[in-house]
Amino acid sequence: MPQVSICIDVADIKQGTKFYTNALGCNIKREEQQSSALTAENVTIRLIEKEENSNPLINESSSRNYRRHWTPVHLDFAVTDIEKHCL
Repeated sequence: MPQVSICIDVADIKQGTKFYTNALGCNIKREEQQSSALTAENVTIRLIEKEENSNPLINESSSRNYRRHWTPVHLDFAVTDIEKHCL
């Protein structure tokens, strides 16, 4: 079974880490300068500091914002053998 990580862009890594640990009860697994890995039950939540108005897409003109309903979230699936799972 693949390991699932939820990756969330945040404008400020310290504030984001504080929010997810205090509001949702996540535990800190690892902290770095611009990222944190948190755990909640068997899910890993990766917070990644990304500057507001930076471009999240290659060859596109959209920009990150942290206003309501903009979703800076994506899922990562880690598998031990990608060839085995894709064929």
